[in-house]
Amino acid sequence: MFRRSKNNSYDTSQTKQRFSIKKFKFGAASVLIGLSFLSGVNPVQINFFNNTVLAAEVVEGSAATLNTAMTKNMQNGNAYIDIYDVKLGKIDPLQLIKLEPGYTAIYYITQGSKVYANVSELQTPGAAKVNYRIQTSDGSDHIKSDGQLDSVNISLTVYDSSMLRDKINEVETKATDPKWSDGSRDEVLTGLEIIKKDIDNNPKTQDDINNKIIEVNELEKKLVTPPPTPDKDKYDPTGGETTVPQGTPISDEEITGLVKIPEGSNGVPKVVGDRPNTDVPGDYKVTVEVTYPDGTKDTVEVTVHVTPKPVPDKDKYDPTGGETTVPQGTPVSDKEITDLVKIPGGSKGVPTVVGDRPDTNVPGDHKVTVEVTYPDGTKDTVEVTVHVTPKPVPDKDKYDPTGGETTVPQGTPVSDKEITDLVKIPDGSNGVPKVVGNRPNTDVPGDYKVTVEVTYPDGTKDTVAVTVHVTPKPDKDKYDPTGGETTVPQGTPVSDKEITDLVKIPDGSKGVPTVVGDRPDTNVPGDHKVTVDVTYPDGSKDTVTVTIHVIPTPDKDKYDPTGGETTVPQGTPVSDKEITDLVKIPGGSKGVPTVVGDRPDTNVPGDHKVTVDVTYPDGTKDTVAVTVHVTPKPVPDKDKYDPTGGETTVPQGTPVSDKEITDLVKIPGGSKGVPTVVGDRPDTNVPGDHKVTVEVTYPDGTKDTVEVTVHVTPKPVPDKDKYDPTGGETTVPQGTPVSDKEITDLVKIPDGSNGVPKVVGNRPNTDVPGDYKVTVEVTYPDGTKDTVEVTVHVTPKPVPDKDKYDPTGKAQQVNGKGNKLPATGENATPFFNVAALTIISSVGLLSVSKKKED
Repeated sequence: MFRRSKNNSYDTSQTKQRFSIKKFKFGAASVLIGLSFLSGVNPVQINFFNNTVLAAEVVEGSAATLNTAMTKNMQNGNAYIDIYDVKLGKIDPLQLIKLEPGYTAIYYITQGSKVYANVSELQTPGAAKVNYRIQTSDGSDHIKSDGQLDSVNISLTVYDSSMLRDKINEVETKATDPKWSDGSRDEVLTGLEIIKKDIDNNPKTQDDINNKIIEVNELEKKLVTPPPTPDKDKYDPTGGETTVPQGTPISDEEITGLVKIPEGSNGVPKVVGDRPNTDVPGDYKVTVEVTYPDGTKDTVEVTVHVTPKPVPDKDKYDPTGGETTVPQGTPVSDKEITDLVKIPGGSKGVPTVVGDRPDTNVPGDHKVTVEVTYPDGTKDTVEVTVHVTPKPVPDKDKYDPTGGETTVPQGTPVSDKEITDLVKIPDGSNGVPKVVGNRPNTDVPGDYKVTVEVTYPDGTKDTVAVTVHVTPKPDKDKYDPTGGETTVPQGTPVSDKEITDLVKIPDGSKGVPTVVGDRPDTNVPGDHKVTVDVTYPDGSKDTVTVTIHVIPTPDKDKYDPTGGETTVPQGTPVSDKEITDLVKIPGGSKGVPTVVGDRPDTNVPGDHKVTVDVTYPDGTKDTVAVTVHVTPKPVPDKDKYDPTGGETTVPQGTPVSDKEITDLVKIPGGSKGVPTVVGDRPDTNVPGDHKVTVEVTYPDGTKDTVEVTVHVTPKPVPDKDKYDPTGGETTVPQGTPVSDKEITDLVKIPDGSNGVPKVVGNRPNTDVPGDYKVTVEVTYPDGTKDTVEVTVHVTPKPVPDKDKYDPTGKAQQVNGKGNKLPATGENATPFFNVAALTIISSVGLLSVSKKKED
């Protein structure tokens, strides 16, 4: 509500003008404008007073209250404005108050004697006031229920953080120089960040800002350079290693020489740990201290590997000398001798003859020394024995065979055996005679010399001559019929013709055979000799014997053995005994079975027939077949069936269970194979083809392995992530309505997205100037949505001068007592005094006296 003095006079010390125009410097003019402003007001409403809002005070009947939500700009009923924010266009004084719906406000700012119509004109820190005039939606002043104008003033503290911010930026830039220590840099940057957050979020006075500048200056002093890095932290020497044979001494200089000291460090190494005992094989760590010019030290380790003394090859290996036998006079080369030495594998020993070579012209045992040299230069010595056997006397020089002689009738053939039988070969010589010359032609009488060669076991030969005397002969001597033989079963009659047919009579002899001896009794088993005379045309005769073998019924005809059969798995060997055991031989026959056919190849499935001879005591034989059925090895289930891995496609992120994977395996019907996932499960969060190993286990325990492919397709990108619509902005004069279509038309929707914009936020109240953010939702064909903001700038209607300025006059009494006039602090000119008196006298309300008041 308005403040007023006790006598209801208008007290200019407390009253604030709604608008004060700097160029009007005269009190009379101010009164004139004030009267002009009030001329349309009902006389009962003339008693008006300004209201000053303090400490979040609510003015009774006012449509405006403080906006305490603006914590940086509003605190304890006072408003705060940072000129830095003003320069950035962040300050709108209308946001310092909250208006009831249907009301607007206009403002001006006073700072000392200066009046600003726009906050952007503020340039100087210090105290000020924001003066608001509350208006209704039609632009007229709001009159409160008590008949007074709705006018509100807010105390304003103006400060400028620009210099502080510049200093912060300056120190921040300085702090990023790498020359400062990390600790001091972090402390300074952290302190600057705290100050920035403070001034960005809390109201300040200019004194606060100046104190903060001092704080920044103090922080700047905390930047210090780090102490110099000690040499031991700059350099990184490393210890080397060396290998020495057992017993080899190693000096300190050799040890320190293994330390790698960085160039330029000038570090000096020194052995400070235990020296290695090189008499004992093993690895020794020796501590070496490196001292730098600044006195700091590094410690490294040098490793000395002491290797055991090597065992000489001659002590590792044991070659042996061999032996050989050669006939007397046979030369033996060095290579033949060294080849007899047995040298252990891997020794790489090389044999060399170093002793006397054997004289093989002398029979006996000759020892030959051979030296074996190894890669390490050590040597072994072995002996090779060469046995020299005496030369043997050839058999042909030992023995003296002689050729004999024989007389045969003309036409009597003489076999090679008959000829060789005539050679007398000394006993024990084991010579074998052989006819090598022309055979005698016994058809022509005469003496024939036949050459016979006798070959001894040692391969030597003797040659002798055998004499065959051929004499002329009668037919019986010319021809040599022979009696044949036949075999007949017991009881089978044999005729004379059958007997004579058995006689072989030489062609051309014209001999006639006649049975002259006893006929055979075939009822009696045995051999029956029957005499047969062969009579030639010259009457001479030859006698031959025909043999009739009468045999009892043979066992093979008495008995009937049968071959059996057996079944074996593929690859199972079958012995002859197992085969012969399958033959069923009749009892009492004493038949003996023997496998005579090909043995069965049991590696090949199928039926194999094996021939078996059954031999009886009488020598007769029956032949039977034994069948060996070779059944194929059972084929493992994994070789019978051929499961295949399937494939499936899932969207990215969709889990796939083991059952879903195994369900993709195609297992042949009847196999009873059970699939199990044994490989890595697919990571369906990663698009791509994932191979999953599945093992199929069959009832026989065998297994097949297949792969199932899981194709993971990338998640479809929602339209809202594909496109990036942007909200535009527009500027309209105060009071100009803006339709939803005008708002959505400002949204830039990417081509091809088919997005449809729709206003979903509060529509702008264009009756109230300001910037309005309107939320627009863009819906895409896939149902996803983007939200953008469209900015509607509502500019104030141009204010007529009469509404810009608000001169105020003092209340005065019509009885002429205690009249008070507003004072501007300046003397009025006579022109304005006359004008003012004229207007006042015309309305009969006020009288003016020129006066200067503080």
